[in-house]
Amino acid sequence: MNQHTADKIFIVDDDPFCLHITGQHLVNMGYSDIHYFENSAECLNNLNLQPDIILLNYIMEMLNGVELLKKIKCYNPDIYVLFSCGEKDTERVTLSLHYGAFDYFVKGEHEAAALQHVLKKIINVRELIRKRKKTG
Repeated sequence: MNQHTADKIFIVDDDPFCLHITGQHLVNMGYSDIHYFENSAECLNNLNLQPDIILLNYIMEMLNGVELLKKIKCYNPDIYVLFSCGEKDTERVTLSLHYGAFDYFVKGEHEAAALQHVLKKIINVRELIRKRKKTG
């Protein structure tokens, strides 16, 4: 297991099928510290577990994705939050980025590749931050 696949990842999705599929993509990429939540309350109640990354469905019952994002960022602004959505919706993506989401990926046929691409972006950003701290 490398440093990056050791990340603690939360998946929050009220669709059990999507929850399972996203988790399987992560397992296939080598991640093992994965926590599954079917609603926003479960996620919020477990933030004390200190996740590194949260994969968050945009449309959910109870709190929608943006409302949950705001609460997560109040708790810990350093958590990388990635939104998953059923289709590329520019308005939703813009709103989620405005409130602190790192990026998003679209569910569906190319979900695994899109998710892997976004996770690589997190790795690259972390590396840049680490290098900057070393030289600064």
